[in-house]
Amino acid sequence: MKFLPFEEITYKTSLSPEDVLERLGKVVRHRENSGGVSFSRETNADNKAYEGTINGNSFSITRIIHYRNSFLPLINGVIERDVDGTKIRVKMRLHGFVMLLMFFITTIAIYISYSFFQSSKKFDLHMLFPALGIVYGYFLTMLGFNYEAAKSKKDLAELFEATIE
Repeated sequence: MKFLPFEEITYKTSLSPEDVLERLGKVVRHRENSGGVSFSRETNADNKAYEGTINGNSFSITRIIHYRNSFLPLINGVIERDVDGTKIRVKMRLHGFVMLLMFFITTIAIYISYSFFQSSKKFDLHMLFPALGIVYGYFLTMLGFNYEAAKSKKDLAELFEATIE
């Protein structure tokens, strides 16, 4: 079971690296400065499933979605020639700003929870609210990330006609 919003996947396909890049190019809309999630509401007139950049044998993409999900994975991959085809090594992670924000919120909740326990001589139910907030934030993060990561894993496996190692 995964406990962090981070995933490493290796796809194995019989396609050549050139074919993989060609297929990837057909589904990725080019975006300058692909360091994060685009918050624009521009239409997807070209019907591309992803946006980002492809540089040589590596890529950095995100799924194009028409709803808000701050936990949308950033997908970075490297395409490598293998003995009998191609390996695509993919890392999925949260956007750096989202990780920083969740860390900040969690730190504040831990401090408040700790303060409640230190200032009170007896246990009261309100002391659990910050701790429950931490648990809620964790599950919300993991649910949002895993939901989008599962879609991307399936899309990429189909796109590359690959199996996951």
